[in-house]
Amino acid sequence: MGYRSEVAYAIVLAPEQDKTKIIDKLTPEQWELIKDAVTVEPDRILFHETYVKWYENFPDVAAHKALLEAAQEAQFDYEFGEDPAEGVNNLGIFMRLGEDSDDFERDAWGEDSWEGAPQWYDLVDERREITVGWEESS
Repeated sequence: MGYRSEVAYAIVLAPEQDKTKIIDKLTPEQWELIKDAVTVEPDRILFHETYVKWYENFPDVAAHKALLEAAQEAQFDYEFGEDPAEGVNNLGIFMRLGEDSDDFERDAWGEDSWEGAPQWYDLVDERREITVGWEESS
């Protein structure tokens, strides 16, 4: 069975950004591994899995990490046509919550400097809770 995690990430592109330039930084093999697992929208790339083996040496995990790295590196990649003084300004957040109570990873980057940009906690947020089966939900 193995150790499982809940993993989510969101990459939000600033206005006028082209998501294909980030996706194209992956090898075709990497994209093939994750294309059905991610949701690609006009202005964002999303992933959420609630019960996944997330090991660094797994090829699909390496592909997800490559996508996140490409998005993060795009902050400093001015081939996108942005003014170098302003940067690309896309933003992203990654969270992994493991089975152990102290196993939690979080990484966030970018800027929410454009009008209408979401806040980090609106994209992905961590919440631990206790649920009991004998109470009815209201």
